[in-house]
Amino acid sequence: MVSSETKPLACAVVPAGGVGTRMGEGNPKQLMEHQGKTLLEWTLSALCGNAAPISPIVIPLPASILENPPSFFKTLKKDIHLIEGGATRQESVLLGLKALNAMGLDNPVCLVHDAARPMINDEDLRSITQKIEETKEGACLVSPVRDTLKRGKTKGTIENTVDRSNLWHALTPQGSHLNLLLEASEKAWSDAHPVTDDASILEYYGSPVHLVEGDPLNMKVTHPRDWKLFTRLMG
Repeated sequence: MVSSETKPLACAVVPAGGVGTRMGEGNPKQLMEHQGKTLLEWTLSALCGNAAPISPIVIPLPASILENPPSFFKTLKKDIHLIEGGATRQESVLLGLKALNAMGLDNPVCLVHDAARPMINDEDLRSITQKIEETKEGACLVSPVRDTLKRGKTKGTIENTVDRSNLWHALTPQGSHLNLLLEASEKAWSDAHPVTDDASILEYYGSPVHLVEGDPLNMKVTHPRDWKLFTRLMG
């Protein structure tokens, strides 16, 4: 059991406002179950279960889920705060950052982690947190591109082979200290600058973002085949 005196590694926003249309399921993918636990539960367990847990955690949710939250939120007994998410992931993260800022926290390390990445491990959480603390800048968990990359033509043939050196798959978490991430997110939002991840927000703001190599098993469950792989890996 984690001591009440244990200092959390970081706070976090876990955007879970999407409906997972690419999964082709009737229910939101974050509520799909394996071994009696939803995908979101698996992710939260990974974030909260280490010796120095991630806390507090803000979870932006769709209004339809927020109106009647699943019972597992009560049983987790963690410092978790549910808010209504925005129309996009970018907006949901911004709302989550504002919620954390309103708690009066002392500018902690702040991570943003996909709700659909249930296989994040303790070592990677510590590595990215340590990098942010050391540099006072941004950091992004990544995995090196190992496959040969091809650029395709519109007719479905290969145009050329892409040099994969210095190319990385962006994973999550990503983040920085809370104040920096909030300022960067507010600027990107006010400038109507669309992004697909939080490292891009820090890049747009002009903050260096450090690469932190992580476990490639930190997969994102997006398509049905991802769910099948996840369930096989978890047994």
